[in-house]
Amino acid sequence: GGTPLFIACQKNNVDSVKLLLADAQIDVNKTIDSGQTPLLVACVGGHVEIVRKLLQRTDIDIKAKTTKKNSFHLVEVGATALSVASKKGHTEIVRILEASGATEIVFPFDHAPLLGIDISNAKFRYIVEKKSNSKPAEKNDFL
Repeated sequence: GGTPLFIACQKNNVDSVKLLLADAQIDVNKTIDSGQTPLLVACVGGHVEIVRKLLQRTDIDIKAKTTKKNSFHLVEVGATALSVASKKGHTEIVRILEASGATEIVFPFDHAPLLGIDISNAKFRYIVEKKSNSKPAEKNDFL
């Protein structure tokens, strides 16, 4: 399930997204039970135009993180829109998110960051969660 905005973003229905975003009452950050936002699901699908439209809203939470694993979308706990776009190889979306201020990519311990994306101008903070340790280990790294 999901809100009409979430579903329109998931299905890459640009016209519906435009119509829904015109309503200031629409909560652009409303999540489904796994904590995925419309922005995150648009990043999963590589829907560039939808990502651009969502980022035009001043109330968008670009740093929102998932709260549960979603196997259907291959999204891990704590994933951000930038994490997902990077993992999926959606380079244009990575650039758009970075230009909008996104800086944090979260990768679980058992997944390596996607290599080969040209994001050389970005500075990212990698957070690696060790399964045996309740506290995440932090490493500042620059690509």
